[in-house]
Amino acid sequence: MERVRVGFVGCGGHSTSALYPNFRLVQELELVAVCDLQEQLARRNARLFGASAWYTDFETMLANEELDAVFIVGHPSMHEELGLEALRRGYHVFTEKPTSLTVQGARRLAEACRESGRVGQCGHMMRHAPALVLAKRIIESEEFGPLNFLESKYFTPGPNEPIWGIESADWSYMLCQAIHPVDLARHIGGEIVRVAATRCRPHRQVYVVAVEFASGAAGLLNLNGAAPSWETRLEATGDNFTFVAVENMTHVRYETSAAWPAEFGSDLVQISSRNWQVPTRDNSEVRAGYAEQMKHFARAVLEGVAPYPTFQDEVRNFLVCQAILRSCEEGRAVEVEE
Repeated sequence: MERVRVGFVGCGGHSTSALYPNFRLVQELELVAVCDLQEQLARRNARLFGASAWYTDFETMLANEELDAVFIVGHPSMHEELGLEALRRGYHVFTEKPTSLTVQGARRLAEACRESGRVGQCGHMMRHAPALVLAKRIIESEEFGPLNFLESKYFTPGPNEPIWGIESADWSYMLCQAIHPVDLARHIGGEIVRVAATRCRPHRQVYVVAVEFASGAAGLLNLNGAAPSWETRLEATGDNFTFVAVENMTHVRYETSAAWPAEFGSDLVQISSRNWQVPTRDNSEVRAGYAEQMKHFARAVLEGVAPYPTFQDEVRNFLVCQAILRSCEEGRAVEVEE
């Protein structure tokens, strides 16, 4: 197999703006067919992005086309339901986050993927943004030293109301927004084992979450659904008096300290600072990482290796989000369920 033949389910606003445009950038993927319940959307995306066929029925697409993988981007219930069916039939599967509306559903998809032996990847693009890939490489370097603190700021304009048919606005926010910085914190800092959370406004989704990583490092998640626009920042310090910051997934600053030369007659330190700005090619990369996560999926399929994040990673994200809400309700620190 030289290229991964893809059938893409979902032609809504998010998939059309953030994922479809990247097929022209990821040569390892071939967009064969698209599918949406609304015929005009399926026709439009097939025309705009070069698919040879369009469908309004998932089963018909699978029966008619020779595919290696299925992309599923839409309602979370669709991620779970169609993801399970695609895995049962032997396809590799990429879904947008969240993979389900419930912990139980996320576990079902993860277990089905494990049993199938297929590649299953969940769409957390922040892991794949070039600036954050660089930051992770810095944090894991010998020069940086062991991670001792990580802070993640994630500001969005909501949602502050229930969505996707979920009864709880809190759980809606966790699955729609908070799961992004949770996944990123786990990716960079390791497993989160304990959280102590406070919800700051009863009518807005604003949370401050102290976290403990399995390594013993500490962290802080600043989750705010009351901002006028999308803003994100990650900061970390290492045990060698090092510091790295990533602003809006495009700007990286890395600082280290070194002793002044002895002849200066002082034990003051001199700060060495390095800065990078990651360029974006077009508007589909305003929030970087979408093309990179698609390329990563393709390579995992072609090379037969595990992707990241896996569907099991998404289960763990669900459990951290669940622990955050339980900590808020109980007013105490809680362990994250295994």
